[in-house]
Amino acid sequence: LMAEMTGLVVVASFPGFKKYALVNLKLIKVSDTKVLLILVADNEVVKNTILPFSGTSQEVLDMISKSLIDNLYGSTIEDIDVKKISRLKFDLRQFENVIDYLVPILRDTLSDINDMEYQVEGLDNVLSMPEFSNRDKAKRMYKVFDNPDIINELFNNIDGEGIFIKIGEENEVDEFKECSIITTTYHYRTDDFGKIAIIGPKRMDYQGIITVIENVKNTLSDIFSGINL
Repeated sequence: LMAEMTGLVVVASFPGFKKYALVNLKLIKVSDTKVLLILVADNEVVKNTILPFSGTSQEVLDMISKSLIDNLYGSTIEDIDVKKISRLKFDLRQFENVIDYLVPILRDTLSDINDMEYQVEGLDNVLSMPEFSNRDKAKRMYKVFDNPDIINELFNNIDGEGIFIKIGEENEVDEFKECSIITTTYHYRTDDFGKIAIIGPKRMDYQGIITVIENVKNTLSDIFSGINL
């Protein structure tokens, strides 16, 4: 909606899956060498990934799944460590070899889940900007927004609860030094917040865009705080 209203590129972040409590977990055998791990968090977000796992029946996987959720229910993904996963050995002593094989795979899988997630909208708006009418420049900008390291760097430089403007060389990220960026944060939960960045040419309508981003910031914060709109 912000991308449509401003005609610019909008990047919004929200707290990653790791920050939420685990409420369900399932291991499902999909082939002789692969198992599907399904994780459900208390914000109703579902993550799934394929694990290299062989020589185990679905019946055993069901028992492991139950033991895992019994031990890990309510823990945030980032708080789940090897010690917590290893409690399986006490519940399923008869499958100790399987557990020894599973623990490092599960540990690595959980640690690889992103701390932060984000969404990019309005990339096609880049093509309509005179500053990026050059095909090579436009292609470079597309690649910038496809690079999670650059987006992470952008968000790491967003701090504070106000609305901030950085023009051209004021931007810390080299790839955005030809742009202006208007940023803010919104409250997601008591101690969590998301971030919003609107990116466009230096000649953008600053006052109009500040109005849009301020309204969205306040609306999101109200929604997530439980205020009925």
